[in-house]
Amino acid sequence: MDNPTVIMSTTENEHVQASLAFAKILYASGAGYKQLCVVDGFADTYILTRGSTFKWDTCAPHAVLKSLGGGVVDLKRISKEPEANLQLHQLTYNKPDKAYDGIDQWCNMGGFVAYLDESLCREVLERVKNVV
Repeated sequence: MDNPTVIMSTTENEHVQASLAFAKILYASGAGYKQLCVVDGFADTYILTRGSTFKWDTCAPHAVLKSLGGGVVDLKRISKEPEANLQLHQLTYNKPDKAYDGIDQWCNMGGFVAYLDESLCREVLERVKNVV
C-alpha cells in the first residue's frame, strides 16, 4: 500500500506514534468509531497499545471487519508470535480473561490492531514490535 493511514488515540504512546511515521496518522476518540473508520476506508488500520477498551467496545465492529475479510488481533499475543496466522490471534468474546479480576476480565488488556488488509497489519506489527 503506497500511503497507508493509521488511526489512533491522541494519547497513544509517543514511541508507537514515531514508529508508524511511514503512514499518515489520524487521531480520533472512541474505539468503536476508530474501528468503523477502518470498515469505511477512512483509515487502513487502528492500533491501541493499552488495555483501555472492553469487549463490548470491539465486538460489533470486529464482526463487520471479519465479514469484510479483516479482523482485530490481540496485540500482546500476536507480538509473541509475529509470523503466526492472524486468525489465531483474533480478539475473543466468549470467556473472561482469568488473569484479571472483576471487570478487568472483560478488558482488551493486550491492546489490538484492527485491519482489513493483512499485509498492512503485519507491517504495523513489525514497526511497533520494539516499542510495545
